[in-house]
Formats: sequence, structure tokens, C-alpha cells
Amino acid sequence: MAGPIIADVTLGAKPSDLTFDNTADVIFQNQPGTGTGGTTEAGFFDSNANGTAFTWQSEGPANTTPGDPTTQFFAVGHGDYNGNGSDDILYQNSRTGEVGYNDHLVTANGGWQSLGLGPTPPFGVVAVGGGIIVGTPNPSPNPAGPGGTNWIVLDTEGHSDFKGEGHDDILFYNTAAYTDAGGTHPTGELFYWDPGAGGSKTFESFGAPTAFGQALHPVAEGVPPTTFPGLTPAGAAITFGSGSSVLTGDFNGDGRDDILLTDAGGNTLAVLHSTAAGTAGNLDVLRDYPTGWIPVGVGSLAGTPGTGATGAGSGVAFTPGEHAEIVFQNGPGGEVGYWNITPGATTQGGPGGESFNGFVSLGTPGSNWTADEVHDYNGNGLDDVLLSSNGFTGPNIVTYGYWSDVGGTHPAGQFQTVATLPVDWQLI
Repeated sequence: MAGPIIADVTLGAKPSDLTFDNTADVIFQNQPGTGTGGTTEAGFFDSNANGTAFTWQSEGPANTTPGDPTTQFFAVGHGDYNGNGSDDILYQNSRTGEVGYNDHLVTANGGWQSLGLGPTPPFGVVAVGGGIIVGTPNPSPNPAGPGGTNWIVLDTEGHSDFKGEGHDDILFYNTAAYTDAGGTHPTGELFYWDPGAGGSKTFESFGAPTAFGQALHPVAEGVPPTTFPGLTPAGAAITFGSGSSVLTGDFNGDGRDDILLTDAGGNTLAVLHSTAAGTAGNLDVLRDYPTGWIPVGVGSLAGTPGTGATGAGSGVAFTPGEHAEIVFQNGPGGEVGYWNITPGATTQGGPGGESFNGFVSLGTPGSNWTADEVHDYNGNGLDDVLLSSNGFTGPNIVTYGYWSDVGGTHPAGQFQTVATLPVDWQLI
């Protein structure tokens, strides 16, 4: 089956770095009917060596044949799924459920690797920020299960190596309980594919996490923690679907990514660890969630930026086992800051956990700016906060830029514009 089209580029490494130049790139998907030739288009802005200039790299229309339901692919996430050191863009076919990825380091078959049938939401792929991308019902849904309509793909922003194998896995969430030959699958079950060579994969389940008698669910990026399928009022689940971003990262520094969870009331944040075998490990409760603050990403923000011949773009690679902090914003336009997380602490889950070590403010971007993602866009070894503003330069135009992290702070003058785009382009 034909996959999305890409162009060959050079080598790179770290979350959201698609071109192996040690700086994170910014990925977008155009919505149906607005792309080239009436089709959808996906692509990314490629950062230069020190994050001061961004060049558009198109992957071409995701609908390789307009009107053909077998070719309606949409970008739903990114990660390094084959372990070659650069992130790939994850796609899902909104009609057939096929899941696959494009790798910019591979020339064979245009870099496309299918992983076979995946979950297909009954109303198509749903936008990360809400709203249905494909409005017509799936004409032939797959059976319920990890390859069916109950499951959605969660975008882990390149932080989903649950076994510590050197490549990312693909995380799913079950939105409705059902029973099949494999047993009962409760609402809230977390399941992932561990990609192998040639499109092969193995299956692992974390089960449906609970704590203190309450069901827990992943913390979604950019929305209040109470918003999640199956846990919100009737009808609210349509605001989520494949491509919804959730907060994951290595919080305890053991080289394996963990999943940040909260309860239905959104009052407490906890970390679900994975074992070396890739199964559910200790569950560590961090602390109560701050009312009004919205989680926007995870990354390594505390520390000293790298130095080197290229200055800010020092080529400092992300160190395996380096732990992640949790970034928040106090409502749209409000103060941005992060929880400093200390790895290795003994917590509720036993040794090898992590603990809260204070809040660090990064400042207030202004009433019209929203914090979106957290990645290292200038290559100095510390993650930066990507911001956006709708209407800053004109009606229905969104400006994207980032605050450069120069050592756990974002001083004045450290804002770098990435791009301005019409509102019909969706950040992935």
C-alpha cells in the first residue's frame, strides 16, 4: 500500500529531531480540503544547527489519491520507531486503521514502513486540539480491540521507549470495555506495540491503572487533566482521538520511559513506571495537581546548557537516562513553569522512583500566547518551550516560536520565531 511521500534528508537524534542534526523540528498536518490540490499535507520546519532559522520540509499530501479511502493517512504522532537515532512521523489511515511511519533516514519505499492494521475511531481521526478531522463515519470499522474501534493512538512526543531498547513504542488507550478471546479489556487499559524489523511488532499491556480505589488515566497535553475519553460527560470523548498527545518521559532516570497519570477528578499526579520486561511496574504518587494550571509537556529543563565550537548549537546529545521535568501553564496566556523532579527517590512505589523538588517559574508570555510543546530546538542540551499566538500578526494566522532554555530560565530576548501559518495547520 502506498504511504505518505517524503524527501531524503540527512542524519539526526533526539525527540522531534527528524533530520539528525541534534535540534528538534516542528511538525504540522494540514486539515482536509485545505492542502495541496485539495488533499491534506504534512511536513515540518527543520531547525538549523542553533535554532535560529527553520526551513519547511513537505512530506506531500497525506491523501496520495484523493477520494480513495485506502490512502487517507493523517499524521498522529512522532517517535524513533526503528531506533536509528532520528524521529519518524507516525501516520494512521482514518478509514482502514493501518498504522505506519515515515523515516527520513531511509530511502527504500520512500521511507515508509507499515505496521499493519491499528485502531480506527468510528468517526475517523480526531484532531489533537479537538474537532473531527474526518467527519464521515468509518465505512468498515475493524473489530473491537487493539486493531479496532475502541482503541486510540496516543502521541507520546518521542518519549515512549518503555523497555529501554533504544526505540520508541506506540501507545494505545481503550475507550470502552469489551471482552474477546483474550479476556476482558476494561476502559482505561493502556496497551502498546513494540515495533520490530520489517514492520513486525509485539504486544504489551499495562492494564488499567488505579490508585486509592480510583481509576487513573494519562495526562493529556494542553487541556485540563479531567478531560479524557470515558471519564468526561457524555459527548466529551469526541474531542479526543488518535493523535491526542499525552505526557510521558523518563522521570526516574532508569533509561525507560514512564507515563504520567491523574485521577478522574484531576487532583493528583502519579507516575506509572515500566519494568525491564516492558510491563507495568511501580506506581509513584507525586503530589496534588495545581488548580487552574494545564500540563503542556515534559523535558529536561534544569541544568547547564552545553558549550562548544558552534555556541548555542553545541551538539550536546540527550543523555539516555536523563530525567524529565513537567511543564505547566496557568491557563491560556498565563505564567509558564515546571516541576523540578528528583530521580532515584524512594516513594510510594518503592526504590527507584522520583519526587517533587519545587516549582520553577519561566515567566509569563502574554495574554495571547499558549505554551504547546517542550523540545530542544537550539541543540544546547536543554529543552525549550514552544509557544503559539492566534492573531498576533493577523486574523486567522498563528505565530509559532520558542523560549530558549539557557539554564532553567527564559530571560528577555530569548524568544525565537519559528513560523507563521494559517489556522488550518495543526501542530503534531
